[in-house]
Amino acid sequence: MTGQSLGGARQPAQAPRGRPSSCLTCTAFADTVWEALPRQDAHALDAAKTTHHFREGERLFVEGQPAAGVWCVGAGVVCVRRRNTAGRFVPMRLKHPGAVLGLRAFMMGKPWQATAEALRPTRACFISADTVRSLLSRNLDLALAMVRGLVDELSALEQRLLALRPLAPAARVAAALLELAHELGVRTPRGSCVVRPSMPVADLAAVTGVSGLLAARTLADMAAAGILSMTDHRLEILDLDRLRGIAEPEPG
Repeated sequence: MTGQSLGGARQPAQAPRGRPSSCLTCTAFADTVWEALPRQDAHALDAAKTTHHFREGERLFVEGQPAAGVWCVGAGVVCVRRRNTAGRFVPMRLKHPGAVLGLRAFMMGKPWQATAEALRPTRACFISADTVRSLLSRNLDLALAMVRGLVDELSALEQRLLALRPLAPAARVAAALLELAHELGVRTPRGSCVVRPSMPVADLAAVTGVSGLLAARTLADMAAAGILSMTDHRLEILDLDRLRGIAEPEPG
């Protein structure tokens, strides 16, 4: 994650329009809440949505700004961040094709609750609030799918907190690196795992609840031990088994 594009320099005044895409032929459609729609309403959704293309580092929306609908990720990877008490945008989760962003803001009738940044070239479709309300008014299955999505997201966050709480700082950092490798990593022929873009140390510290100094020291120790190699834009996990051993220490 770049962690540098949230200051406003790289965000266009308006989301760039790209080539239109069809919901009915989108490979991510079956993984979305919209899959609950009957074919007639799927056609209505397709006609109403607008397709946008984002370069790496550009933002789909910004926390606190008015929310006029929801976004559906068709291709790419999006990082959802929230501002903490220190004013930093802390990464909360990664979203892949099929994810619908902004449901909480839509249901609460509030501004965007987070900031969404494209980590890789991303295609996303915007669906206006009026269109979503119209589809919900005649599709109970869609409403249930949206509620399930929000509940699943909350459950995942709770499990993540419970998993990290009892762990030592080094184990927390290792667990976060494994999660990053699972979400964005590409295996190499020699068995290592390469992650691009990498996660800044400040972000890693924020998501694991350790200090920046301790996170940096832990990464330096892992690098010295030959477990990983890390630069500003690239993380390579050289020994996944040893990293798992740190993340999941033996009882006692």
